[in-house]
Formats: sequence, structure tokens, C-alpha cells
Amino acid sequence: MNTLNLHLQAMGIRQWVRRDAAPAEPMFTEVGNPQAQLSLLISHPLTDSDHQLLQKMLQAINVNLANTFQLIVGDERSLTATEFRDQLLHRFKEVGSQPLLQLGGDSIGDATLIPHPAHLQKFPAEKRAAWESLKQLQHCLS
Repeated sequence: MNTLNLHLQAMGIRQWVRRDAAPAEPMFTEVGNPQAQLSLLISHPLTDSDHQLLQKMLQAINVNLANTFQLIVGDERSLTATEFRDQLLHRFKEVGSQPLLQLGGDSIGDATLIPHPAHLQKFPAEKRAAWESLKQLQHCLS
């Protein structure tokens, strides 16, 4: 490790960013009401077709996408996987909304994990397992 890295580490700086560098993408974006009956952790932004599929999936369990709290992952590269998971769990504890539906990524906490809609569109055979998970979630919501 070079001397600059040792100094940065001693100051608690994980990643050096030049002042004239473009601003980093936010770690995550929040959409909706944090007090919603259902929170969604979305592993990466939704395209229009992903959004449409997610709406249909949630409508099938009587949940309106507009009435959810969504945390959409942006740029988590500056953190370790454990640090990132801990920050997400902390944010969901802050808002207190339960239960949590996770769309893609590595499972965190007690979330119901299903593949991201983009993945389901590429691999339709996995929709059945996602549907079973959504039916269990529906039971928890009622």
C-alpha cells in the first residue's frame, strides 16, 4: 500500500474522488411513501417493460405499485458488500415499513427475494417460482 493510501485510510477516507470529477451516482434512490404497507428493494433501475411487469405482478397480489416504498440501488461500488447491506437494512429499519420485497441481488435480512423483472423477462421459466413467493407475501400482507 502506498503512502497516500495509508494517509487516506488513517483519515477514514475509503475512496479518493477528485473535486473536478463528475459527481457519483447516489447509492440508492427513494421513491414513494416510507410508511407504505410494502417496501421494495430494487437491485437496479427499471426499464419501462420492467416497470410494466412489476405492476402486473403486484396487481396480482392486490398491491398498487404507486402505494409502495421503493429503494432503487444506484452506485454501491465505494462500499464493501457488508457495508452496503448494513446501510440498506439500517434505512429500512428507519422507515419501519414491512414486509420487504427484494427484486434481484443478494438476499438481505428477512426480505422476500424474487428475480428482478428484467431477469424474469429473459428467463420466463423462473416466473412460476416468483409467483409462489408473491403468493406467500400476499398472505403476510393480509
